[in-house]
Amino acid sequence: MHWATVFIFAFISAFMRFDNSGPDTATSVQLRYTGNMGVFVESENAAWWFDGLHQFYKPEFQHLPDSFFTQAFNKNPPFNKLKGLTFSHYHRDHYSALLTNRFLSAHQSIVISGSRQVGDSLYTERFINGWNKNGIIYNDESTRARLEAYNLAHSWLARHGQVENIMFSLLINGVRITHLGDADFDSPAYRLTAFLSADILIVPLWLVTADEGRKFLNKSSAKKIIITHIPPGTKVKCEGELDGDLVLFDQVGEKFDF
Repeated sequence: MHWATVFIFAFISAFMRFDNSGPDTATSVQLRYTGNMGVFVESENAAWWFDGLHQFYKPEFQHLPDSFFTQAFNKNPPFNKLKGLTFSHYHRDHYSALLTNRFLSAHQSIVISGSRQVGDSLYTERFINGWNKNGIIYNDESTRARLEAYNLAHSWLARHGQVENIMFSLLINGVRITHLGDADFDSPAYRLTAFLSADILIVPLWLVTADEGRKFLNKSSAKKIIITHIPPGTKVKCEGELDGDLVLFDQVGEKFDF
């Protein structure tokens, strides 16, 4: 997808860009951007990572910086809290088998989930296949974390009809965070509680730029909609018709507290 200047027609009550300082008040969860659709979610005693481990693929996809991988591999804070990895699908701007296998070798206790198309390239018994589960796949009462997985059609079905794209919904510290992956404009997943009742949605840029995408986004009661999958250098202007507040993630390291 080639982008120059993108106009997002979306009404927002607040448009926010966050630096690394964050507010002084305590919050339930913190979300940190790690490139393309990579988002690291941290609560007081646990952390999960969506689509986080991916290498350079093409210039239009922001990849995980080496410095971030080193911190994560060495379990430096906040990666010392990490309990699980999820990958929406196996495309290289979302998932690197090389990095993930290296990472799992250093993190012996975390779980990992994706479709079998992801699992086929992993050397671990801790993999949870989320494809065709359409419900709860993991629950950890000790950290107040629950993970759900739902099939959601990948965008551009004519080309990617065989790609198993998963919508993961994480309930952590009382907050529901739902990551859509490379979502198409129409899917039965948009009628599910994981989407409709999410507190935070993590979405690709094209769902916000298209009328059809905004129609589905407005069915969710999400308080925050995080826009990801933004090519480097893209100028994004927001003005128009969306109910949730928009958070623009286009610089690796940005974070916000919820």
